[in-house]
Amino acid sequence: MATLSSVCVYPLSPTYLVLHRYLYYLSLILSVLYPTPPPLVKGAFAFSLTYSSTAALYSILILALPLPPTTPILNLDILGLWAVLTPASILILPLLTWSRNLQGARSKSARPIIRIWGILVLIGAACTFVLLQKVQAIANSADPSAVLDCQALANAANEQKLRLRDPNYVLSVPYGLIFNPLYSILSARLTPLTFAPLAFGALSSLVTISSPTPLKSASRSNGWLGSAIEVTSTDSMSTSPLTAPRKAFLLLRRIVLYLTPGWLLPVMVVNELYLLRGWPLGIPEAESMYEVGQWGLFAGLGLVSAAAGVSWVAGRGGEEGS
Repeated sequence: MATLSSVCVYPLSPTYLVLHRYLYYLSLILSVLYPTPPPLVKGAFAFSLTYSSTAALYSILILALPLPPTTPILNLDILGLWAVLTPASILILPLLTWSRNLQGARSKSARPIIRIWGILVLIGAACTFVLLQKVQAIANSADPSAVLDCQALANAANEQKLRLRDPNYVLSVPYGLIFNPLYSILSARLTPLTFAPLAFGALSSLVTISSPTPLKSASRSNGWLGSAIEVTSTDSMSTSPLTAPRKAFLLLRRIVLYLTPGWLLPVMVVNELYLLRGWPLGIPEAESMYEVGQWGLFAGLGLVSAAAGVSWVAGRGGEEGS
């Protein structure tokens, strides 16, 4: 089937370029692995959740605004959103399970936030997946013999009341530059690696399903009443028809959890291989690496780190002096 020779696109926004993405990856992984984070890593925890939540809301907005029926202006931010939301989708379950800051008494205020975040990521990932399929389907269904006039499309987009991108930055790029083999891999073939762990993470965000445990502490503290509660609880769990499905789910969840690197690494590698092909060889970007919008983020991080180091040294000096 004949396809368009070129398509009109909005370039990838600065927010989703490489330095921003890599800081987000680092923050998200630290949030899962670091056991007792100091203030800097708590900041990374907040950054990763805020960044991915904003991406999820953005994907919902893009889907809510209908695309033009013929030869649309493709918003390449969809690809950046997919690169942001896929690792978040995979790491919801490890975050709820492995992070010590979400266990015990300390989780009373943080854990509900993570649950809400997990549901938001689920919706955002689903919307982005639909968008990935939709834009290619619309591009493939367009008349390849039609004259592509990106400026006319930009002028029409300028007249719309609701806009998410500036039409003045619309570019014409070859069709194969966007819809290449890597696009089909990240948008179709690797999606089970995202949605399989996401299903378990989302279910854990909605419902707490834990292993049945005897109430020994209740027995010690409440005497015969605690023993009665323990026996009743154990008997009811052993006779409950949901015990076997619960055990099966917990086993599958544990397997999914331990396979996290196997889900995460292929998805991130393919996403980055696709996005790192800079313009004019690959994805057009709205900002260059040397501009302050890119390196300024890491400069700010360095200044905050230096300030935290000075505060830590000064605090130790004050303790020794006293």
